Amino acid sequence: MATLRTLTIIAATALLLPAIAHAGKFRDFDDYRVHFSAFSSTIIAPEVARAYNLPRSDYRGMLNITVQHKEDDSPPYPGVNADLQVQATNLANQTKQISMQRIEEGAAIYYIGGFPVSDREVLNFRVNIQPEGSDQIYDLQFQQQFFTSDRD
Repeated sequence: MATLRTLTIIAATALLLPAIAHAGKFRDFDDYRVHFSAFSSTIIAPEVARAYNLPRSDYRGMLNITVQHKEDDSPPYPGVNADLQVQATNLANQTKQISMQRIEEGAAIYYIGGFPVSDREVLNFRVNIQPEGSDQIYDLQFQQQFFTSDRD
């Protein structure tokens, strides 16, 4: 059974970390770097979704956030725990509160949260980030459009 867990960890790491590391979406806030990505939950491998109880659907989006402490001049920086408050608002001004789940794999710490989406829906994300041990709250805002498979 340990082998299955190891394979699941490798699969999760192989899936989630490249999504944030290679997407190039990050923002620097003082001594912290925040990587973020929003995507369709269908790109998560079924076995990884089961391992972390993440629903997969064309009508579910996922948000992935990693907070890193910039200790020196060269990434990769170590991940840190953070308190995240996340909401997404669509163009009709409907707000979705997104609960984030903390996942730790080795030295990596990341947060993932799911939410419903409609075809062609544009969401404006607002993430309040308070790294552990910091009094500062950082405000991350970005926009993402989602597409479902039943488009005409």
